[in-house]
Amino acid sequence: GIIAYNREVHDIFFQINVKCGQAREPKGKAGIANLLAEMLQESNMIHSGEQWNDELDKLGSSVSVSTGDENISISVKCLTKNFDATVPLINEMMVMPKFDKDEFDRIKKQILEGIENQKTQATIMASNAFSELIFGKDHPYGNPGSGTIESVNNITLDDVKKYYNDFFNPALASIVMSGDVDKNMAM
Repeated sequence: GIIAYNREVHDIFFQINVKCGQAREPKGKAGIANLLAEMLQESNMIHSGEQWNDELDKLGSSVSVSTGDENISISVKCLTKNFDATVPLINEMMVMPKFDKDEFDRIKKQILEGIENQKTQATIMASNAFSELIFGKDHPYGNPGSGTIESVNNITLDDVKKYYNDFFNPALASIVMSGDVDKNMAM
């Protein structure tokens, strides 16, 4: 991992990058990494999604999960004094996702609505067309990160669980930390 020290601030930012982004998506399942990233922010085996977010709010911590070509990135900002209480919540999200069917159906519907909405946004349409032209439809980078209507409709909850089990692995992760940190925090 990479650590940037700054004792003048009283907060910590860290980002965990797991190599399970768009590049690892199976053919016909474009958007599965995005679906997984969204599902990670929902219920886990200890807390409902709402309870989990409430716990983070109490600590003044914030978390966002995003998908890129290579990684799913989990970005966390917390007060230094609340680092030790924030880390277990991140652990819950990463290693104990619940993969609730109702949450999956809701998120999938939202993603499909977002893809439909992209058809009215010229910059997104141009970017998607460029990626398809450069990489081709059969390459993971040739598809939009959120997937297509057809590919997202092809993704089941079992597909997301399999993708998580196959690729969301600590051995494929790196961490970057900055702020009021010390080397022991990264361990």
